[in-house]
Parts: sequence; structure tokens; C-alpha cells
Amino acid sequence: MKHTPMKKYLVVSPVYEHVDPVCDDGTGPIEEYCDTVEIEARSAREAKVLAMRTDEFKSHVRYTRGDGVSPFSGVKAILTEDRA
Repeated sequence: MKHTPMKKYLVVSPVYEHVDPVCDDGTGPIEEYCDTVEIEARSAREAKVLAMRTDEFKSHVRYTRGDGVSPFSGVKAILTEDRA
């Protein structure tokens, strides 16, 4: 069996917006954020799967499942270091 080398990936969720309602009419500043985590895996697909199990992605998984969307939708795994 061929050994696939481990690679480092930065796994990034889609960008989300949150309005912090500070005014009487419910408006306020819009904050943009995304969840990120660095994962060592053999492939981008494996990196995404492992990322969903981390504490850093708990809010992302909860938010997407609450809307009936797959947690993998829009998630990117960016290769940061190839250990070949």
C-alpha cells in the first residue's frame, strides 16, 4: 500500500455577517467573520472532515445544520505546506 504524505491545510468557513443591534431600531455595526483551523491531512477532503470535528468549527456546524445546510457547503481547504 502506498503511503500518502501528510500536508498542512488551512480550512476556512464561508464569511458570515452579524449585526450587533445597538440602536433602538435594531440596527448597528455589521461584523464579518469566518472560522479557520490548521489541519494536517492527506487530502483537502480529509482536512475538511477533520476540521468539522474541532472546537474551532463547532459554531459553524451548529449554524449551518440549524438552517438545513450541509456544514461542508462553501468550506475551503487551502494547502499551506506540502511535505512531499
